[in-house]
Amino acid sequence: MTGMGGRDSEPDDLERRFDAAMMEIYERAGHEVAYWATRYLQMLRARGGLETARRLLHARATSDGYARLRDAGRLDLTVEAYALRPEFQALFTTDELSSARDRLEYFGRLVEAAGKTGAPTDPWKLAAILRARPRPDTAAALPGSRAVVAVPTLLRHEWRSAVSIPREASCWAPNKIAVSFDGMTTWPELVLVRLLEHAGWQARWTKNWAGSREFCVGVGEPGILAGRGLEALDTIHAHAPLLRGAGTWDVIAWRGSDVLFLESKQAASSDRLRETQLRFLEAGLDLGFELASFVVVEYKTGDRDDAPARLRRSAPPGRGSEPARSTDPELDRLLEDASKASAEHRIEYRDRVAAFGPAAIPALEAWVEGGGSPGFACAVLEAIAQAADPSAPVRALRRLRARQPGWVSIIDPAVARVAAEHRTGSRASPEPRTGDPYKATGTPPPALGPCGIPNRDGSVCQNPGRHVVGSVLSCTTHYKAATARGEQL
Repeated sequence: MTGMGGRDSEPDDLERRFDAAMMEIYERAGHEVAYWATRYLQMLRARGGLETARRLLHARATSDGYARLRDAGRLDLTVEAYALRPEFQALFTTDELSSARDRLEYFGRLVEAAGKTGAPTDPWKLAAILRARPRPDTAAALPGSRAVVAVPTLLRHEWRSAVSIPREASCWAPNKIAVSFDGMTTWPELVLVRLLEHAGWQARWTKNWAGSREFCVGVGEPGILAGRGLEALDTIHAHAPLLRGAGTWDVIAWRGSDVLFLESKQAASSDRLRETQLRFLEAGLDLGFELASFVVVEYKTGDRDDAPARLRRSAPPGRGSEPARSTDPELDRLLEDASKASAEHRIEYRDRVAAFGPAAIPALEAWVEGGGSPGFACAVLEAIAQAADPSAPVRALRRLRARQPGWVSIIDPAVARVAAEHRTGSRASPEPRTGDPYKATGTPPPALGPCGIPNRDGSVCQNPGRHVVGSVLSCTTHYKAATARGEQL
């Protein structure tokens, strides 16, 4: 590395490629595992890829993010795995490489052991896949051993459909509650099938009716049970021949060596696990399937008029006769999911809500009035303003400011950014990554808040933030230092 431009040294090509590889971890984990590692990204921006990797390798304990990747079976997306790539090993000491290798081997054995038992995933991740929330476990008394086990239980909210499901020649059953999901009328069991398929699983509703059995992917749509799903079902029934095929749980799902059995039950009803279903569960446990492979998913139904208050309240007074809430079920669902998401992951819904454009504003305002996050609403409104006529979202931002005075420090910079962007007409033209971005005007942009980029020693930067970089503000010093190196903050 060579000294240059008043700095101690210039990273060589290998270090630059490693920096890019560390950013690749962030992007792939987000897109492939739905884990957006915010703190990891902040470390990359503040310290660069190599120093971030060394700090993580020297840490005494693994991070929460490492646990998320481990539970998802994606240790290939860890810093340890990238450090051990042949092309990057020259950047690390023997001790650092040994630490990375030991950590991967240890946690790899845990993942391998979990895979052999058929355990599906951690319950919180399954709840996220099924857009459900955990409930107290269901106590299940096993008929043979008389042992009582605690079956994991989740709760979903379904919208009751006003449209009945017409009779079909196959994959149809009478007297079942019809619900609305993704613009179609279906049954709660098939909602679970669809959600699991979205997450990369194979799934089938097992319809046991009038002495016959079908495997279904939709109303009137039979499907084939294959792979690990078929193997697991046949193994359990072979172990419990007296069931004669009865007792199979509603939904069978499989992915690789993992398998899930889901039983759908209406919440607060007399519907309980039947004796045949308990015997099916006991046979599975006898064969070594983990208890986590069996999950009760309760559902609670409501009419659209019984939507949560945050989606029903009249919108704050605005222009004309804007509707109080969205008539688009997909928008309602996205806002509901954003409510359930953690603060760290809620931002992932921003662009999906903003894609509805100004039509989303009334529902978004009602959502905030009902307890939704003003910060998330601010981010959505700013995104809408960037893609459309900014007048409506700017008015909404000002109404939000009046009703949420505690969020002024977030809302005011958003309004200023929107106004500046449309004043200069540079919406689609980002500032240059190299050179001095102020040559044309001679003056920096206005201060929008405190700088969110830490100093090199880890201390808080005291300069004003003038540049929007991702989700944080950067001061002029940090911005110019990065652009001079040709880096993307």
